[in-house]
Amino acid sequence: MSAMGFIVILAIAIGIFTLMSTRVQQKQRILRQIKSQFGEKPKEREDSIYKIASYHEEMKKMSNGFLIDDITWNDLDMDDIFWRINNTRSYIGEQVLYHHLYLLDEAEEKKELHEKRQKRFWENEEQRMKLEYELARIGKSKDDFYLPSFLLHAIELVPDSILIFRVLQIALVVTFLYAIGYTILFSSGAYFGAFVLVAIINIVVYSLNKLKYETYLNALGSIGGLLSFTKNLQKKKELKQFFMEEQEDGIKQSMKNLKKLQRLVGSLMVKKTSALTGDAFDILRDYIIGMTLWDFTVYVKIMKLIKEYQDDLIVVYEYIGSLDMDIAVASFQKSLPFTCKPVFSDGKKIEVTDLYHPLIDEAIPNDFILEKNCVITGSNASGKSTFLKALAMNAILAQSIQICTAKQMILPRIHIMTSMTVRDDILSGESYYMKEINYLKRMVDESQNGILTLYIIDEILRGTNAKERLAASLSVLNYLQEKNALLIVATHDMPIADTLKESYQCCSFGNYIENEQIIFDYKIHEGFLETKNAIVLLKSAGFPDEIVRNAKAFDEKNSSL
Repeated sequence: MSAMGFIVILAIAIGIFTLMSTRVQQKQRILRQIKSQFGEKPKEREDSIYKIASYHEEMKKMSNGFLIDDITWNDLDMDDIFWRINNTRSYIGEQVLYHHLYLLDEAEEKKELHEKRQKRFWENEEQRMKLEYELARIGKSKDDFYLPSFLLHAIELVPDSILIFRVLQIALVVTFLYAIGYTILFSSGAYFGAFVLVAIINIVVYSLNKLKYETYLNALGSIGGLLSFTKNLQKKKELKQFFMEEQEDGIKQSMKNLKKLQRLVGSLMVKKTSALTGDAFDILRDYIIGMTLWDFTVYVKIMKLIKEYQDDLIVVYEYIGSLDMDIAVASFQKSLPFTCKPVFSDGKKIEVTDLYHPLIDEAIPNDFILEKNCVITGSNASGKSTFLKALAMNAILAQSIQICTAKQMILPRIHIMTSMTVRDDILSGESYYMKEINYLKRMVDESQNGILTLYIIDEILRGTNAKERLAASLSVLNYLQEKNALLIVATHDMPIADTLKESYQCCSFGNYIENEQIIFDYKIHEGFLETKNAIVLLKSAGFPDEIVRNAKAFDEKNSSL
């Protein structure tokens, strides 16, 4: 072997070794990151959640079950709860987790499967990390988040001009055969010009249309990626046995149905990848094959297969996402001071021990038993709204991911609706009071279905005058309490509270004053506490003494109001 040949071989060997070494180092870095982040608060948070929510928006159109409505979701800051849980590795996991938090009545066998997986992820770090690494390879590319919409609307993306493509393909074949035939039989190029003309027309048509359909190549590549992920998972014995046994038959059948789709997507993506290298030969080959308009034929076949096997694709999509989601839930559970599995019971009773809000560091836990409708009073900033949010949010988490931020939570299967953070809508011209009316009207409408529902209302109808507020509020509450419902009403309005106390459970949050400073215990108490703090809060906030004095004087003078 010549010295030059030896140098070339050595350079190639060094290049291969360097590439392999880089990949090994990259894998080790990702695995270290995976290990360090499990059981910790997620640090990443996107500015916009719309792309993540796109899967939920598609799924709720198809859902027959009960989903938390958007008003309740926003009242309870569920986007923040999602980010607190979201330790996923793939865009699929993010989307499935987001949708799952809305879903309260998933089948029991699926809930048991999630619970079993989460326990395994806790107990088997090595296998969990291997799976997380595979999920991380799917990643969170921004374009991929709209894949569910692509899957569900693929047939709408078939080109309208497919008939023209067919005619041009036939014309190309016919003119080619005539040109060859006349050349062989008659030594004549009579049809060669016609063939060239049709070929040029086809190349022009291909060039004009390829940009249109290539915008969907990323989505097709993502489909190929999720099918390859599932196929590889089936091949890896330790992962297959560990994570796929409960759903193996269903996944196997779906993957079998999708085999032809995977092959067509793979062939199209290989061809397009080679065309993108910039190599002159590959570009020439792309246009020679493009002249036949074969890519459009394959593209239409793929779209029809996506439509035909849409359910199988969603099964695979949700399966991958649920694996990622269950790891994130297990991580969320480990990151908290303590959690519990909910206990579901018959009847209307809700009982919690050491309930706390997971978004608040060093939150003050509360015990609470809700056996009948409840009215809660309390001073400003005493913790009423935080407690109500923690209770409602945990009722959702109990039924969606089977985790509660408490030491014990016993509850029935129950829907949840809230009216808490009402705001004016300037763009629509809708006043605060009209917003309140609409929020309550949806509760009245929901009450007609007869399903047990927890209604939480914070400061009912505060957008109108005292006399009408009392009349309208009591009328709405009396109507709802006759339905299959549990009501919790928080209010500063003592006439409303005093009217309800005969038939409602009465609770309160309070404070005490020490050295003209307000001290909150953030604990719920039985009965009403006669504490006021609005004027003291003025002083604590640094308002001038004159304002504070005048406020106290006015309060003492009008103490009967």
